[in-house]
Amino acid sequence: VPAVLLNVCISNTCVMSCLMTVVDKWSTEIGHPKAFFLMPLSYLLLISGTFAIFSTSTNLIAQGLLLSHGLPGFNMFDLAIPAMCCTGVAMVYLILFVPVLLRRFQIKDGITNSRKSFQARQMLNRYDARIQITGRTFKGQTLNKS
Repeated sequence: VPAVLLNVCISNTCVMSCLMTVVDKWSTEIGHPKAFFLMPLSYLLLISGTFAIFSTSTNLIAQGLLLSHGLPGFNMFDLAIPAMCCTGVAMVYLILFVPVLLRRFQIKDGITNSRKSFQARQMLNRYDARIQITGRTFKGQTLNKS
């Protein structure tokens, strides 16, 4: 709810960027993956961001397109009532269904070891990327000649 209230008067990108580090730290402390909180928060901020014209870049682009085509633009809070309805529905949906949908991320080790287990899993999720470049070889040439 505080994120939605902030989103009414500040751009959703700013709100999300400010909350990412807080949610990341908090999710680690309580032993849950950050995806459990960041993904729903992102969706909620995206939907509630339509409250005012300046809240999302999409609203600003739509406003600019309307005005550039000679159509009347939106007033500052013309989208507020539909945005509040959509935000309410989205909040109820996220509260009810996100725990069910993201159940596969839950840690099953118990309450006492959940933080240690989650930190251990974070250390295991490392990826190795390799690139193979094919084409002419420049073996024996200097950088200037190649």
